[in-house]
Amino acid sequence: MDGLDHMVVRVEKRPGAAVDAVHDGNLASAVAEDIRSQILVRSRVDVLEPGSLPRSFAKTKRVIDSRDKD
Repeated sequence: MDGLDHMVVRVEKRPGAAVDAVHDGNLASAVAEDIRSQILVRSRVDVLEPGSLPRSFAKTKRVIDSRDKD
């Protein structure tokens, strides 16, 4: 992205939610816009199926910084 930092946010749909690519796209856009309006950061939002994200019962690192450490 032209040398700029970017953020990817992964969210799960509710169990039982319909499979609907148009709705998922609208949801992703709405979440990305809300993030941008709150913290002024553009993000890509991926809408995942229920149970796609790892579960943890202890403290987990939820932010992964994949920038080069130069």
